[in-house]
Amino acid sequence: MCLKSSRGNGGGDVWIINRNNFSEMKEQVLFKGKFVLQKYITNPLLLPLAKGAKSHFRLFGVLKGDMTSYLYTGGCILRAKEPYKMSDSTDAAMHLTNLSLNKQFLGKKCSNFSAQIPVNLPIEFPLLWTKMRGLWIDLIEATKPFMSVQYSAKHFEFFGLDFLADCEQNVWLLEVNRIPGLANSCAESQAEEVFFGRLVHDLVHLTVFSKWEEEGKSENGFVQTTEASDGVVMDKNMRWKNIANFLAHCK
Repeated sequence: MCLKSSRGNGGGDVWIINRNNFSEMKEQVLFKGKFVLQKYITNPLLLPLAKGAKSHFRLFGVLKGDMTSYLYTGGCILRAKEPYKMSDSTDAAMHLTNLSLNKQFLGKKCSNFSAQIPVNLPIEFPLLWTKMRGLWIDLIEATKPFMSVQYSAKHFEFFGLDFLADCEQNVWLLEVNRIPGLANSCAESQAEEVFFGRLVHDLVHLTVFSKWEEEGKSENGFVQTTEASDGVVMDKNMRWKNIANFLAHCK
């Protein structure tokens, strides 16, 4: 199993739990905050681009106030530092693909290490792209009961979506990050700067100059994934209902 602090970031608060360390880990984390417990995927897809290391895909999505959603066709492969071996379940450099964590492992010695590689998902990984797109749509549908009141249809949220693929081409949603980081690694910094520059350009044109986009004056890497929902009410004074509905659901 994989355990992560619900308020953590940077990869320093993720633990791999097995039979050997279960008792020790239980004592360390019990009653020390909220955690997310996930199934650990033991057969990750080992991509040639990652050179035998475990990796995950970082995609980018936009959700507008009327529940129209978009997914960016470009993404990044984030890889672990060491080649993957399931026989060693304690080495964070082998099992964790977090960019911030791998930067800490490498320090300044990262000139030849491609920790984050920009890719075009529909072209390079069409089957995985289709499955990731489907999971994103499922996620939007699941949130609709708790998003029924919005300030306006033009408001939006920008998300980073982390997916893991296994060797059988199954895709697993790891987490969704609000206001995702757009940091460079080292070896691919030039390609990353081009990719992130285009991503921000497309994001601004999608959310600010949407009418300009509709007139066909620019191509955009974001593709629409869901239509506007008829059940959304625009009322800035009643947004507390979203929280009330979610708390009632949790209870």
